[in-house]
Amino acid sequence: MGRGRSWGPMAGERLGRVGRGGKLPHRNCLPAPSVPAGDVSLWNILRNNVGKDLSKVSMPVQLNEPLNTLQRLCEELEYSTLLDAASRCADPCERLVCVAAFAVSAYASTYYRAGSKPFNPVLGETYECVRPDKGFRFISEQVCHHPPISACHAESDNFIFWQDMKWKNKFWGKSLEIVPVGTVNVKLFGDHFEWNKVTSCIHNILSGQRWIEHYGEVLIRNVRDSSYHCKITFCKVGRGRAPQPPLWTPLGDEGGAGLCRDSAPPKGPVGNSPAPLLLLLHMSFGGPQAGPPV
Repeated sequence: MGRGRSWGPMAGERLGRVGRGGKLPHRNCLPAPSVPAGDVSLWNILRNNVGKDLSKVSMPVQLNEPLNTLQRLCEELEYSTLLDAASRCADPCERLVCVAAFAVSAYASTYYRAGSKPFNPVLGETYECVRPDKGFRFISEQVCHHPPISACHAESDNFIFWQDMKWKNKFWGKSLEIVPVGTVNVKLFGDHFEWNKVTSCIHNILSGQRWIEHYGEVLIRNVRDSSYHCKITFCKVGRGRAPQPPLWTPLGDEGGAGLCRDSAPPKGPVGNSPAPLLLLLHMSFGGPQAGPPV
């Protein structure tokens, strides 16, 4: 984590030096084991805060993971190769499909991390990440404390990515709802895509096995061309049903990428078209990963 470090020519020089054969070491485990949070009584903390904004409520440190919100924003670029693929697509529809797959991939890690929360950054804190292996550099900053607002910017030879986001948190007794407010932007191939984020909800916050679901609608549009847009609906899990990972069937492979669809698509037409939504996904990812129902 860096605080107050410059993001100018020197940062570009650092990226250039590493990109010419140097390697940055990446850790594959945490430096210390996590502290068990079994003896923390969430009910005693939250019973007087039902319906309130939890960003103003102090939480025990045992409930945090060893990351902060600025670092979590960088995780959304884990599948940045989808944007690289979009920048190589001459077909505007295929570019939109790649961008849509990238927008969904931002939620990949949340399926396994419902039991902890990231630390809140202090005002003016920054985080930098340079990934020569993926070809991008990233910086994020906490630009407001109350309400908490984070902004980030990433760039590579193929795309420019940026967003500013604030979160509204509310506790509803057995669940914690997180409502992001803001817009994600990507520029590539002369296009400017923007989209919103959906609501996330952590269930069984006080007892049982915690699990997270995302629901709402993501609208992806090209600001410079209104001919195409993409609307993705994240559906709520039915009442009394446990979350089930989606099943996917490959529809073919061409040039290292494949078309996949849900193996059990809903009956009847979807929107104005009876055909199931197709996603262009890189087979190098091993196909779509198990995650919350979409």
